[in-house]
Amino acid sequence: MKGRQVIEGVVRFVGKNPGPTAAIVGGVHGDEATGIQVVRALTHEFNQGEYRLARGVLYLVLGNLAAIAKNEASIEKHHRGSTPGADLNRCFTDGVLYRQEGNTYEHRRARELAKALVDVDIGIDIHATSKPSEPFVFCQRMPTSGDERIMRWFGATRVLTDPQWIFAGKRVALDEYFARHGGVGLCYETGEAKDTSRTSQVHNEMLNVLIDLQLIGSGRGIRRYKPFTVRSKGTFALETAVMCPGLGYRWRTGQAERNFQSITGGLFHPDAPTSVSDGRYVIVFPKPESRWDPGQPVGYAAAKKG
Repeated sequence: MKGRQVIEGVVRFVGKNPGPTAAIVGGVHGDEATGIQVVRALTHEFNQGEYRLARGVLYLVLGNLAAIAKNEASIEKHHRGSTPGADLNRCFTDGVLYRQEGNTYEHRRARELAKALVDVDIGIDIHATSKPSEPFVFCQRMPTSGDERIMRWFGATRVLTDPQWIFAGKRVALDEYFARHGGVGLCYETGEAKDTSRTSQVHNEMLNVLIDLQLIGSGRGIRRYKPFTVRSKGTFALETAVMCPGLGYRWRTGQAERNFQSITGGLFHPDAPTSVSDGRYVIVFPKPESRWDPGQPVGYAAAKKG
């Protein structure tokens, strides 16, 4: 079964029978190698006939092609966007998609992807974090039963929600675009960006999702996982952004070294006031100090729910 390239970086496979339309995406950020490797491997395997789509439609997607190419050509492997500060995963807003706001590569690419993927029912966007992390699922709202059916195959023990849109603000990410248009949209944070040790497992997790949706059959070479118990996944909600207090500050030694680390004592050195130092919160998406900008978020505080 050969896939058809819809646009550059997006390959579409169609089954013989009707069924749901799914998308697996990697490389929305060019330095997040696990998702890129998974999408490339699946595309090759489907094109070579190792797996065949029994029903429905499957899109295999490489997101930010310019950033992927730049990252792979560079000795310094940290190109998230086509230019410093550019972020494709903040460009799926109504303004960008429907009112043609913005003309950067990321804006144009978001419009291309949105048009190509508008019929997706189930979208999985594979990401990675800038600091060490256990895998987790990021879901804008509280997970629905449809979300839970998909995420039970992920080797993640935590779900992070953002019901107040603290992380996204007015910017819509690709997973939320999927959720708005199809029902299920999940961001799967697979670990630290430079760590590709889970690529094989994530690849098999994606195959297990496709088996569960009956898009493909269980074949040789697929390690069939027992579904993870959804109720065992700890659910956290973002409550506030942690802002950079100014030039000359840095994380206090031992703080913000990894995602979901408890916040205890002051976060910054030299000391700066913060409202999230009482031990009730964990830090998520902590940025390396090289990416700090005064007055901008350098991480986020989340609290466990239930």
